[in-house]
Amino acid sequence: APAAPGTSSAENTAAAAALLQAAQEALGRQDTNAAIDTLSRLLDLPPNPSTRTAQALIGQARQQAGDAARARSEFELFLRLYPEGPDADRVRTALAALTAPAANAAKVRQVAPTTTLSGSVSSFYYGGQSKVRTREFQDSVLSGLPELVTDATLAASAQKQLVTGADVNWRHRDADVDQRFVFRDTYTRDGLRPEKSINKLSALYFEQRSFSSGTTFRVGRQSPLGGGVLGRFDGAQASYAFRPKWKASVVAGVPP
Repeated sequence: APAAPGTSSAENTAAAAALLQAAQEALGRQDTNAAIDTLSRLLDLPPNPSTRTAQALIGQARQQAGDAARARSEFELFLRLYPEGPDADRVRTALAALTAPAANAAKVRQVAPTTTLSGSVSSFYYGGQSKVRTREFQDSVLSGLPELVTDATLAASAQKQLVTGADVNWRHRDADVDQRFVFRDTYTRDGLRPEKSINKLSALYFEQRSFSSGTTFRVGRQSPLGGGVLGRFDGAQASYAFRPKWKASVVAGVPP
């Protein structure tokens, strides 16, 4: 790229004009690679009447090629060399269009919306019989030896339990929020003592986290996330992140 505008010999002027025309034709047919190569050769020549136009044009060509970083550099160089004039105003406008989206892009969470649903159901059976020793065996000389397990040495069933668990997880995420619904439950059926059957709901809550406002809340049956709460509870908890490493939280609820 030129160090400063100036004059050149007639030969360089003619060569530069031919290269500029070729570059403009390449841009006209959307051949940005050919245009950039031609303009680079032109800008390697000593400063000439085509240099100014070529410097603006190579920024445009790099922009069309999708190379925003190099296009920005070319436009900035043009403005250092040629800060005044109608073409300088056009370059400033093009540079602003390149810079503004780049500055905002870092602030925007680029997250494609996704929704997932997963779950499972499982069952386990626990059964057992107690073992007894007969009086005849205990009175024999073999009482100190292990007794062979047979139907005669087994009492009635001592345990009959069917444990069934269910788990459901739903989640939705996008650029602004992360939402979750969780259900987790276990039912234990006692086959020997039906009145002892028990259902244990360990989780049933909805949670939402907002990235834009810095707020998070969860409501329902849940396990604590700190805050001095030691066990599962029915209630709500919320927090607000007012600084990157600081947040205020509140928890309210009752034991299940």
